[in-house]
Amino acid sequence: MKPSNTIDILYDANCRFLTRTTQFLKRRDHRNRVHLVNMAARKFDAGNFDRSQCELTAGIYARMPDGTLITGLDAFRELGSAVGLRPLILLTQLPVIKSLLNMGYGFLAKSLLRNRRPASQQTGARAIVITTTTPDSVIRTSS
Repeated sequence: MKPSNTIDILYDANCRFLTRTTQFLKRRDHRNRVHLVNMAARKFDAGNFDRSQCELTAGIYARMPDGTLITGLDAFRELGSAVGLRPLILLTQLPVIKSLLNMGYGFLAKSLLRNRRPASQQTGARAIVITTTTPDSVIRTSS
């Protein structure tokens, strides 16, 4: 059973970038606040998140302890704050930086989706961490 203050991060273990990113953040998670949910796992059920598998794999999602589902950079910000990167996260909220990052995230998410490993090269491992405040953020990581 996971602690009640845990953030679930949904990620696709078949995406190398998301796998590396989530592994980096999980290593920084000294308070065990992050729970990785692998969307590529056979037992993963997108219905538990009130989204389709296609929706969830199109971006990064996090489910907050209160059950709120958030996506995109908001999910990354919550994840970063949970693992002790709060000072860096605060910088990402400055208007100019926030606008640039939002544009960059949109491009990155589309690019990652196009460049996923073919099914023949997939590991079958996926992790999901879900934090909820807005349904537009998706985080992909691997365990």
